[in-house]
Amino acid sequence: MLWHGGLSGSAPLKVAEEGHFLADTIGVIPVSQTLFGPLNLAVTLSLLVVIPLALWRLMPRDESKMVAYPAVQLDDEPEPEERDARAGLLRVLEETRALNVACASVLGVYLVWFFGERGASGWNLDTINLTFLALGLGMHRSPRSYVAAVADGAKGCAGILLQFPFYFGILGLLKSSGLIAQIAEAFVAVSGPTSFPVLTFLSAGVVNFLVPSGGGQWAVQGPVMMKAVGALGVDPTRAIMAMSYGDAWTNMLQPFWALPLLGIMGLKARDIIGYTAFVLAVTGPVIMFWLVVL
Repeated sequence: MLWHGGLSGSAPLKVAEEGHFLADTIGVIPVSQTLFGPLNLAVTLSLLVVIPLALWRLMPRDESKMVAYPAVQLDDEPEPEERDARAGLLRVLEETRALNVACASVLGVYLVWFFGERGASGWNLDTINLTFLALGLGMHRSPRSYVAAVADGAKGCAGILLQFPFYFGILGLLKSSGLIAQIAEAFVAVSGPTSFPVLTFLSAGVVNFLVPSGGGQWAVQGPVMMKAVGALGVDPTRAIMAMSYGDAWTNMLQPFWALPLLGIMGLKARDIIGYTAFVLAVTGPVIMFWLVVL
């Protein structure tokens, strides 16, 4: 529920990049106005309070009604193989922590300098990827350990990797047919400056069923929304965040995003969909309240 209004949100990060595809229309909008703006802080903090409280209220008070799932046994990370005296320098390098520490330190120093120069405006998809790379290297005991962890993690998200080529095929069909633009324009046609953010939120929720990709949805729906922003005189940051919230909101009814987590926990989608649907019902009014008030 927090992802598209969080530090990895596709739309807010894209509009913060120099020369993004809507720069001629809305200019460059730094994350200080979107992710760290009053609207997003209010929405995020509200969801961080409301969602845990709602799920806690669902918890059975009678322990006999609770269902315990089998604990998932995770294998311990294997110890490095004994070094072969004839393996030479390469084997030593791939099993030593020093190389990880050196690479992570260089990346860390660069990131500190970069954000010192740019501030919050330097936060984009590239710096997020670089930050995770530095953290991953720094937290593993050797290059070999890090490579093994990446390979194991890729297995957990195999379902996501398989689905997204099909999603983008669907996206191409919907874009070329004009259906997504028609859905968005239908909402815009009946909205005014006050109701536009709420209707943008709802339309994004509908479009998300067709294109469950935040970046892909912004690429298709963004131009329509920004055109309406100019016509209605609405702050573009409100429309950007409204679309972001709508994209995350209806993910609660199609938990493809949870496939890696479900695999790790030994659960199936049907085990959580009742809870995620409840979260959708509880959080929708909260988000729309802030879109109107702020």
